[in-house]
Amino acid sequence: MNRRIWSLGLAGVIALALVLASTGSAAAYSLADYGATTIPLWGFAWGKTVVTVKVDASKGVSGAAIAQTRQAIADWNAAINTVYPGVFTFQDVTDVPGKGVKADVVVRVKSGGGMVQGQALCNSSGGLAIDCKVNVSGKAFGSTNSDAAVLSIALQELGHTLGLLHADNNKDVMYGTLQDPPSTQISACDMKAWETAMQWLFDGSASPHGPTAKAVSCP
Repeated sequence: MNRRIWSLGLAGVIALALVLASTGSAAAYSLADYGATTIPLWGFAWGKTVVTVKVDASKGVSGAAIAQTRQAIADWNAAINTVYPGVFTFQDVTDVPGKGVKADVVVRVKSGGGMVQGQALCNSSGGLAIDCKVNVSGKAFGSTNSDAAVLSIALQELGHTLGLLHADNNKDVMYGTLQDPPSTQISACDMKAWETAMQWLFDGSASPHGPTAKAVSCP
């Protein structure tokens, strides 16, 4: 079995930024258009259309930081379902009762992150994701992250679990360094990248497979 472990971290530039930040409505999502953007792909896809996500938090994390992280889950759902209704869902199982609730993606919100704003670690085999662990920092580089920053971080890290790497446009939520002010709007190019990563859903394949493209470019 070919098993790969993928890890990607998000750093912040002290002079520019803080870092990149649940549950929202099903209203249509307004996708941003940031102009020319290229988004590389990690090379894996989820082999199912419902991916469970659980948010937990370390001691000292504010309720607002947890809420912003869960809002990021809702925002990805809203963006995807605006363009591709009913095709894919991040299922937030954070509030499911009982100990030891399993999830495909576990998001840990930390009270401090040192010199890292966020990180995604994903396991895959044969081009298909197995599970992911995400860290979102409530504080990094000695400064507490604003609600918008936490939302931006969480949006990017969840984007990584969907197979997207860092965009080359600093306005995009997938850009590798948190900007000031933080980007909190998923773009049309992010959606194109997601569709390309999840190619098997749209190409008539009999079974799931990873993407054949290595990147997506938007005009």
